[in-house]
Amino acid sequence: MTPTGPSPRAIIRINLTFFFGAVLCAVAWLCWPDTKEAWRMGLISIVYGLGGVSMIVKGIIEIIQHLFRDRAVNKFQRQGRAPQADRLADNDALRKSGMIK
Repeated sequence: MTPTGPSPRAIIRINLTFFFGAVLCAVAWLCWPDTKEAWRMGLISIVYGLGGVSMIVKGIIEIIQHLFRDRAVNKFQRQGRAPQADRLADNDALRKSGMIK
């Protein structure tokens, strides 16, 4: 079996990572305060924003890892020649090599 890309589980994990990163960034944008008195919400918004950005970066890194892995597997598969069938040894060949009498 030759790998043809990430598994469906990895694809779902990457998509969920992007989704939750986008949700955290959206919550950070919604939590940003309009007044100076609500500065605490600004801190919470910054934390949510950093979490969202880090999740998006994590998803991008995972995609890059899958691309490099596929590239390495394809490079390895291009080496060598295609598999070939070998002929079976008959009795004459076995006698000639001294394996049987």
